Amino acid sequence: MLLRALYLFSVILLISCEEVGPVSNPENIVPKSSLEDFTPAQIKEYAPVVELNQKVNKEIKNSILHQFDKPLHSYPKIESSMTEYGKDGLLYRKGVAGPFSGTVVNLDENRVALLEASFLQGQPHGVQLRRNKNGGIIMEALMNRGILTGVKTKWWDNGSVKEEEYWGNGSYKGRSVWDEQGRLVKEVRAR
Repeated sequence: MLLRALYLFSVILLISCEEVGPVSNPENIVPKSSLEDFTPAQIKEYAPVVELNQKVNKEIKNSILHQFDKPLHSYPKIESSMTEYGKDGLLYRKGVAGPFSGTVVNLDENRVALLEASFLQGQPHGVQLRRNKNGGIIMEALMNRGILTGVKTKWWDNGSVKEEEYWGNGSYKGRSVWDEQGRLVKEVRAR
């Protein structure tokens, strides 16, 4: 049951959408955020676009983290083997009553946290990270009480942004894809 739940959670975070051809107008790739609406003048003020999306994500992340009663680092950090999902779909720490709040990690044989996900009252809430075997972050997503929101980012092994997916309250808004040299190569927008 635990493995099935972790698998389902992983699949949700790694959902990809269809790709399209080359971008014809890279200046218009910044989506409107659920927290702010950007005018064309504001968009052109920020370059490159990745920096703007990181700024938007930082604001969303701060908003989400303020929903915890105390700083996230003061909550428990436990391995995924110590958790289980209840019939209500919420995550629980084995042997503890009440939904889990804190951070769950999935460690490899070298104790590298390949998956790190924060939870609030049993729901994914806050930053969800995936790392490669070297410990480098390869994916970051933000969850707000179980709902994907903000900019979900994936990185190439060289550290440059590979892909950004844009989410607003669980609704897919589109994505942008870059090659390893940082050139925008594809763009998809939800209609």
